[in-house]
Amino acid sequence: MSEPAAQVHDAHALRVADIDPMVRVARLDLTSETSLEWSADEQAVALVDVRDTDPDSESGLWVDDRIVRLQVRAATDEAAAAIGDLLERTHRIGDEVGTTHVSIASRDTAMVGPLVRAGFALNAVLAVHRLTRSDVRPASADRSDVVVREARPDDLDAVVAADVAVQAYDAHLGGLPDRPDSARVIRPGVEKALRERPGWTLVAEQDGAVVGVCQVEPPEDAQWIAGEVASPSTAYLADLYVDPTSRGRQVGSRLVAAAHQRATAAGAEVVVLHHSAANPLSTPFWARAGYRPLVTGWARRVR
Repeated sequence: MSEPAAQVHDAHALRVADIDPMVRVARLDLTSETSLEWSADEQAVALVDVRDTDPDSESGLWVDDRIVRLQVRAATDEAAAAIGDLLERTHRIGDEVGTTHVSIASRDTAMVGPLVRAGFALNAVLAVHRLTRSDVRPASADRSDVVVREARPDDLDAVVAADVAVQAYDAHLGGLPDRPDSARVIRPGVEKALRERPGWTLVAEQDGAVVGVCQVEPPEDAQWIAGEVASPSTAYLADLYVDPTSRGRQVGSRLVAAAHQRATAAGAEVVVLHHSAANPLSTPFWARAGYRPLVTGWARRVR
């Protein structure tokens, strides 16, 4: 990383820490293909590169085949509020290549106006929940015929179907690519999780049928996201699905409560998750479950 860019990054990280101490700003990822754009006063910098994704990989389920990755750092609030010109120049770099993605601290409101004016829209939210003693208590059950339990190997098909439904719904909302072969891609990972991480996949069962699924990654598996959170131990809630016929009956809340118990027992201090900003059910549900936005992903589609 160049010295001027490193200095702006460090100032940006200090500014964000004052805004939200829970956010840990990732180091700038500078490759030989990265383009740098500077503001006129050199108090803000934007890094742009193009990333290709294998659509047949598990990570390819959650991102387009080709994206333009944008990293923005601003040393001051004033510089953050004036990044509009930077964003327009990066748009010219990424024009007709693919969707441009950028993530900012959710409470860094100085950047919101420029992003909106530059044609970006909310895409995804990384939300955080700090575990407390109340998370040790199980959620109250208003339906005695619904049982929350650890998933077994014979739940494989039900868990895969839940993952497919979550991916397909987010694709329907426009936030993810259509992946009609997603079950084939998802199945090996679920199989491995059930075999190697027993107790970290939970299901809600009613009359012998699985009506809800919650998958969690323990802290040792969540290192890929832990770097964005100022916490010594972070678990990742990878997936929550409740069958539409069972929604509104506390099934999701009970699954999340069981997940929090599991994470607390493993020594996690926080749980993080991603949810779609376009899903009208996600934000209110996760707010009720004690989650708040930490990092917001914005996207600008190719026009």
